[in-house]
Amino acid sequence: MSRHNYVTPSQADAEQIRKALPNLANALRDGHDFHLNFGRDFALEVHSDLRQSVLLYLTALARGEPVAVIPLASQMTTQGAADHLNVSRPHLIKLLERGEIPFEMVGKHRRIKFEDVMTYRNKRSQGRRELLQSLTAEDEAQGLT
Repeated sequence: MSRHNYVTPSQADAEQIRKALPNLANALRDGHDFHLNFGRDFALEVHSDLRQSVLLYLTALARGEPVAVIPLASQMTTQGAADHLNVSRPHLIKLLERGEIPFEMVGKHRRIKFEDVMTYRNKRSQGRRELLQSLTAEDEAQGLT
């Protein structure tokens, strides 16, 4: 990984991955394992749940997007968590203090597990979807759509 903890593919790498993606997607859909070759002397067989993860990673790289792999148990600073949630750091601190996201103190600093940030983000997204569905159903009931 780069010093920024993410990888941005070159145009040539992105193009090479784009060409391979249809075969990888077919292997995943059909439940077949696939192999990643790392030079002449080393290949990795990818199977089970890893297939989907590798495919997601490669799909983003094929689009030329920077990609990071972060262990769920890793801890984030409050600023990192705020950036990931696209909220201000003071707002994140309020969420922590209200108990909406678990955290622990390391010395004088709050640390948040990446997994807990993702759980909060997913709950927030689900809540927004449910609210939108509710409003849409209400509009339909009133004949507004």
